[in-house]
Amino acid sequence: MKPSEETFVLPGVTTLESWRAGGKGSATRLDDSKTKNAGWFALPMRSVISVPMHFPAMAPDKREAAALLELEGLGLANLDPSDFQVQVRDEELREQRAWTVVQTPVIPPAMLQGGMDGQYAPSVSFHTLKHGEARLWQESGRLVMAVPDEKNEPVHAQALSAYEADEDAAAEMRCILAALDLGGISPVVNEVVIEQAAESAAHPEALTPFADALGLPVATEPPTPPHLPAERWRMLPQTIVHRRMQRKQQQTMMLAGAGFVLVLVALLGTFALRLVSRERGLAAETARLNALEPELQSIRDAQTQWATLESAVTPDQYAVEVFHQVANLLPEKGVRLTTFDIKEGHIIIGGEASNQALAGALREDLKRVPAFAGLQWDFPTPIMSATGQATFRAEGSPNSPDLATNP
Repeated sequence: MKPSEETFVLPGVTTLESWRAGGKGSATRLDDSKTKNAGWFALPMRSVISVPMHFPAMAPDKREAAALLELEGLGLANLDPSDFQVQVRDEELREQRAWTVVQTPVIPPAMLQGGMDGQYAPSVSFHTLKHGEARLWQESGRLVMAVPDEKNEPVHAQALSAYEADEDAAAEMRCILAALDLGGISPVVNEVVIEQAAESAAHPEALTPFADALGLPVATEPPTPPHLPAERWRMLPQTIVHRRMQRKQQQTMMLAGAGFVLVLVALLGTFALRLVSRERGLAAETARLNALEPELQSIRDAQTQWATLESAVTPDQYAVEVFHQVANLLPEKGVRLTTFDIKEGHIIIGGEASNQALAGALREDLKRVPAFAGLQWDFPTPIMSATGQATFRAEGSPNSPDLATNP
């Protein structure tokens, strides 16, 4: 689900709070269930390291390189661009103050679970600061201190080790302010303001030891409604960076899979179109052949009639003519036919010869007659009787099956 740019999650006094930015800088509290769909996440100040710096005027890329050198000197090495951010406070001057913020791995799990598409910024950038005031508020039961410059923008903010405004908190704040003076930041602090809800506000006399130890006036105010950061932040927890990279890889794989499916669908569509075209062609050809069916049937009938009449009009296949050819081969006496049959182009002749020589002469004559040139004769050895007569049988078969006919 796309995050709502107007909603943000802010560390409260005890737990995380969900807010919606409204018009004219006002904000309204939301139900905590809106946390996962927030557009902004305020990193608690105990989850970031605030490092005030001082640079001569230089190009932004060189300034970031110089800031990285100083961070490495502090033991913060191997930082990615999403791990830190440098904000310049005096761009019009030759000597510039800068506020560098570095995130730490200690981040509330709720912000890591619901921040896939959200933006991250230090919680101080969601608070309203005033020049000349060092402001204190509580995040998860621990005090947070912020010091602004002349333009009400933070030059330093950090979570204190103290849980209440007491002498220990005052001593810690004095050390922080002295360190800022030594670093050339020199913020103007005329008063310390503690944000407290009306029902939990301490009595003025209870803050007297804190004010005396600090040496500055101390006042309490109700918490001002938070607001969205005025500047764009690039900070992003490494867990979210890895999850976004994984999601991008999954999206790339899904797009590749979708592309493959589209190509496959296109190929199948082309194949289907070819099948449809072929089917239409076959249907048209079938319709054409069906239209020719009456003419084809008349041709088949003519062929059947011709097959019936072929033996009658072809002398070599006409039974009477075949018998005449065989009878012409018989001598005037000595050979008598007892069998004459024609079946599917085969000619069967059987009979008796007065001697074997006449039977042999008939066999040679059958092979020599031009009318029987297309036949192959099978003439077994005649059977001789006791009286000397030879019983013969001859079968003429076509040399090719195509020559076989049924007269």
